[in-house]
Amino acid sequence: MPIDLEKARGAKLAPSQGEWGADQVILYHLGIGAGSGAGKATEAKELEYTYEKSLKVLPSYGVIPVFGAVGGMAAAPGIQINFALVLHGEQDIEIHRPIPVQAKIESNGRIAGIYDKGKAALIVVEVETREKGGAPLFTNRFSIFARGEGGFGGESGPKAGNDAPTRKPDAVVDSPTVPHQALLYRLSGDKSRSCTGCARSGSCARRRSTPCSAATPPRSRATRRASRACSSPARRSRPRSGARASRS
Repeated sequence: MPIDLEKARGAKLAPSQGEWGADQVILYHLGIGAGSGAGKATEAKELEYTYEKSLKVLPSYGVIPVFGAVGGMAAAPGIQINFALVLHGEQDIEIHRPIPVQAKIESNGRIAGIYDKGKAALIVVEVETREKGGAPLFTNRFSIFARGEGGFGGESGPKAGNDAPTRKPDAVVDSPTVPHQALLYRLSGDKSRSCTGCARSGSCARRRSTPCSAATPPRSRATRRASRACSSPARRSRPRSGARASRS
């Protein structure tokens, strides 16, 4: 199924709306491991993410409410791809101001870039979200890796700039997962095929309960642990973050 670069690049997606409250925020936090581990469920710092009183919202939650907007890519002109072969390869989110515990939002998306990777195409979907009638809240950039859709003659795109620094890490935090982590996380709305589902169909060699997406528990859990490790308010501020799925 060919990609028509001239039609697709810059195409606008259908606007979308959404809302959330404390229950949705807490469910997301539980899905990325908040409160897990012996004796941790009632720790004061864990309750900041799992209990309504003094509830905080992790920056990575901003990815969840706009997954529906990304689905609008299927109706974009010039993009006729097999969605059974796509992978959520990279995720970038820019936070314009703290995410509220409850909000009604409106999102507008566009095809920000399309790159030819030879055997695949890399489609960048940018979605800007604002509170209804208000100022911008966050901007997401989803990099969708579409296997079998390359070879259309476009640019290969910028190289990944995620080389690890040579210095020692500022902090090292261990965060074990629980067997049902992916199953709980999916309830927040990211219905990307998890390796639980892949294992049932025999289509994934890993056969583990880990989602095949760049915005999933391992990456989101890293955001939560980083927030705890950086104790001062200034260090907790993370206006932008990104994650990239790759083979280890």
